[in-house]
Amino acid sequence: MGILTKKNIVIGIIVLFILSAVASTMNPKTSSNNSTTQAPSAQASEDVRLKIGDTITLKDFKYKVLGVSKSKSVGSEFASKTANGIFLILEIEAENFKKDSEILTYGNFKVKDSKNREFDVDTSATIYTGSGIFVDRLQPGIPKRGQLVFEVPNDETIEFRVRISEGLILKKREEVVLGNLSVIKPTTQTSELSSFGSSQLPSNLCQEFQNQCDNSGECEELNDLKQFGAC
Repeated sequence: MGILTKKNIVIGIIVLFILSAVASTMNPKTSSNNSTTQAPSAQASEDVRLKIGDTITLKDFKYKVLGVSKSKSVGSEFASKTANGIFLILEIEAENFKKDSEILTYGNFKVKDSKNREFDVDTSATIYTGSGIFVDRLQPGIPKRGQLVFEVPNDETIEFRVRISEGLILKKREEVVLGNLSVIKPTTQTSELSSFGSSQLPSNLCQEFQNQCDNSGECEELNDLKQFGAC
């Protein structure tokens, strides 16, 4: 009877060992399955990109990119500029949420391409459109529409997007996909300028650009405006 009890004990130990081994082989597989089901959701959150027409809220301004077109030149018969590459002309809507008026400067906008190159606003080309948004003082709560012009390579294989930031020192920023040149349509708009004289800005606005230059050393906008007769 004692020998039979020992056999039962040995058999029991063997059974427990087998069950333990089976369980250990199943747990890692379950863990692996869990990790693979979670990964796609994390990846999906990184792939969210804004599109034309989406609203962007950054600090005290709200923006919309309403559209984009392309052109080899901008301006009128009296004053124009031709691109070495090609111009992207963005239609922008901006609204000021501050309690007082504010100038929207073009330093808040950059175009990037799929090769991670960055392009600044072409100030003179924007002036030639006659509706550049950055030379206006935005009153609180009143949406304002205007254009920004960027010169980029004339290459249909490259995708473009515009980056909008809170200010010159990049804090929060958003990017809107514009597409490549094969899907961006040629502009159908003509310049509102009939001559350089008609592009003159109010003297008080020019003075504000002068003050910005004197106080911060940021004189690029003022110099461009003076060069093309706007100030």
